[in-house]
Amino acid sequence: MNHEGSTNIPSAAVFHRVVPDPHGAVMTREMEGSDDLVLGVDIGGSKIALGAVDPSGRITVLHRHPTGGHREPEAIIDDLVGHIQALQEELDTPPRGIGVGICGLVSADSGVVRHSPNLPRWADVPIKDRLQERLEFPVTVANDVEAVALGEWSQTAGRGIDDLAVVFIGTGVGGGIVTGGRPLRGHLGYAAEVGHTTIMVDGRECHCGNLGCLEAYVGGWAIARRTREAVKRDPGGGARLVEMAGGLDAIEAETVARAYETGDGLAKRIVEETGHYLGAGLVGIVNSFNPQRLVLGGGVMEGIPKLLEIARKHVHAFALPGSTAELEMAAAELGAEAGVIGGAVLARKALEAGLEASGRTPRAMTAPPPASAPNPFQVGRK
Repeated sequence: MNHEGSTNIPSAAVFHRVVPDPHGAVMTREMEGSDDLVLGVDIGGSKIALGAVDPSGRITVLHRHPTGGHREPEAIIDDLVGHIQALQEELDTPPRGIGVGICGLVSADSGVVRHSPNLPRWADVPIKDRLQERLEFPVTVANDVEAVALGEWSQTAGRGIDDLAVVFIGTGVGGGIVTGGRPLRGHLGYAAEVGHTTIMVDGRECHCGNLGCLEAYVGGWAIARRTREAVKRDPGGGARLVEMAGGLDAIEAETVARAYETGDGLAKRIVEETGHYLGAGLVGIVNSFNPQRLVLGGGVMEGIPKLLEIARKHVHAFALPGSTAELEMAAAELGAEAGVIGGAVLARKALEAGLEASGRTPRAMTAPPPASAPNPFQVGRK
């Protein structure tokens, strides 16, 4: 498939220098400049990462700052504008645009954050307008996992993969769908909230208030809750976990990951159960969207990579054969800066759409597509 003129960003970032800031920021700079940069921003409840990204997908400058997510939205937006301006001072030329991925329910067309569990004071916040009023280049805003999905798609588009689903599992569970190289947003922009699909009628209570959500079984907080409950039922079997955590109430998903690596029996059972719950949720995605590639990432997946294998077996056992015939399930490729690179893809796609609407030709990406390579997560046909 020919992707000339597309927003394919095929390569990951390489950094040359990391400089701690006394206020908690971290700044990284790749010394070579570019005259065709866009900015990518990833806003979470605890940190903001922003970077300048060239057409090949290389992050040339990267800053990280604490979010202070408990604060009022305007205070966070004020800080963000300051961070953007500080980053701009390190660039030789102005950026062409900025793409912002932010945690929560986001109306992509209007750039309004309707609700964000990790930013508790955010309700109907027009972040796109607030930023556009103070910046001199186009602003695009979307859900953070949608941005990550676009970033992951950019890694595979050169290999002819244009239909992709991404599920990120950390404290919570988020998803993104790319179909035909475009994000699937739904009528109001709230599509792919896969963490809140029901896998168990009248099941466990979720933070959203519903019962039986996927997140209530596989999110980091849910794994910790299930493990603590199991230890209460079997104190002897959970002794190792309690010891590693320093107490029952201190058990977290990370504790389970470490205990699993030591061969702890209870941790192994929790991981197996979690993989089956995850697989049940993924079956719905595979049957509904028939992606070519299903990408799993986030802190829980990175800490417990065995979950990918368990979930893959479940998907191939229970999803429709036609939906899994050419399905590739894989771990996320981009790592910690996926949101920044995804934000850059958002920005470039918005610029491309604007040029097409005006009848002008979008700039072609300068880097060649990546060479195909054997994928250790490639699955066979049924």
